[in-house]
Amino acid sequence: KLIACAKPIAAGIAILWSPDIMPLSVKVAWRNVAADGLGEPLPAGLVRFFDAQTGGLFAGEARIEDSAVGTPLELTIGQSTDLTLDLRGSEDELQPGRNFWLTRNLYASMQLRVDNAKARPVSVEIRQGKVYDELVGLRVIDANLQPSRKSGDYVWRFTVPANGSQSLSYKVGGKGDPDYY
Repeated sequence: KLIACAKPIAAGIAILWSPDIMPLSVKVAWRNVAADGLGEPLPAGLVRFFDAQTGGLFAGEARIEDSAVGTPLELTIGQSTDLTLDLRGSEDELQPGRNFWLTRNLYASMQLRVDNAKARPVSVEIRQGKVYDELVGLRVIDANLQPSRKSGDYVWRFTVPANGSQSLSYKVGGKGDPDYY
């Protein structure tokens, strides 16, 4: 059955040990409700996606588990060939925050740039999850774009212009484990 659903989003999870430049994962996300064009229980199996903007060309596929009506779904259908995440300028070492000896807060500075080589704008979602086991209470501070939260991660959603780029900078960290620091 062909069903029109959500627009694909390109998503990348910022992790400190990744290469400096990497392709973004292409994900399709939607809520299984009638208002979004579905609203039927979905059985486990293979789901194929076709891009209406390119005349129905194959965009990717993914496996899903049984999904009830009302359930949010998010599937990774491949890697983008024309969207990259540039992490050059990000730090991989934690630095003490202001008043460290009182607060025990440690942070790493993140400098990201998403480059879009497509001839059309692209919606991008960047997620920042926990990156250091020795930190308690993930925090993001000093972000140039306002984050929201999704499944415990910090999330930024923005549009990268056609043949353009968008930068994101912030500090990620938390309270250092007193037994470690």
